[in-house]
Amino acid sequence: MDVETLHSDILSALPSDLIAQVHLADPADSCWSTNEAGFLQLDGRIYIPDLDDLCLRVLRYRHDHPLAGHFGQNQTLELIWREYTWPGLRTFVKDYVQSCTSCTRAKTPRHRPYGLLKQLPIPEKPWNSISMDFIEQLPSSTGFTAILVVVDRLSKQAIFIPTHDTITSLELAKLFLLHVFSKHGVPTHVTSDHGTEFVSHFFWSLGKALDMHLHFTPPVTTRRAMARQSGLTRHWNSTSGSTATISRTTWWTYSHWQSSHTTTHQVLLLESHRSLLTRATTLTSLSTQNVT
Repeated sequence: MDVETLHSDILSALPSDLIAQVHLADPADSCWSTNEAGFLQLDGRIYIPDLDDLCLRVLRYRHDHPLAGHFGQNQTLELIWREYTWPGLRTFVKDYVQSCTSCTRAKTPRHRPYGLLKQLPIPEKPWNSISMDFIEQLPSSTGFTAILVVVDRLSKQAIFIPTHDTITSLELAKLFLLHVFSKHGVPTHVTSDHGTEFVSHFFWSLGKALDMHLHFTPPVTTRRAMARQSGLTRHWNSTSGSTATISRTTWWTYSHWQSSHTTTHQVLLLESHRSLLTRATTLTSLSTQNVT
């Protein structure tokens, strides 16, 4: 790569860059300066305008050049910072180095091996296997700021339960008994994320008391993790979240109507199984004592 041509293009692009126009017209900021060659500098480094792929050309010069050696993220960033800078430099370098095919082929990965994909259990009947997740930080409506989404993996039926962002595991258990257990019985498998409400001792004890198998999906930080997460719940969350953004009262009205139509038989069934909460609390205290 011809460095002189690169520098000439940088100088030519300065008048078209908005940031450069501001600091060239008003050099009051001590961090910005202009050197003898006419380059705009930030903290002594040449500022690269975000025009004509100039940032990419500088990065290729410091990473792909035979004398650069295809260094990693930190070393490539250090090489660029010796002379150049631009907004979002660290993220730009990180994304480029991770997508470099030469580095991928030649370098041995040093992260831990990826976990194997594990299929979720196949439901045997409706409401035998469910997935649960929260839609949080919604606009407040009658005191509710979140939705608990419960999806049957076989029939694809979904239940939307109004709640709030500060829900505890005890309140989650009560919502589960009221809206799921009282209407559809005890599911065999429950899939959720690693939310504190789901992984708490109390909810574990409730699952043990009801003989439920709890499955937890990993954090959605990679495509592999996204493949393991319940797609049904993510689909309903995105749909419900968009609807709640459009009309913040519609979701609460529907959920309130659904929760208010609990039959007398279901209420009696709940009364007869309130001991399950007591049993779960007892199991939690016993497990805590054993750990202590």
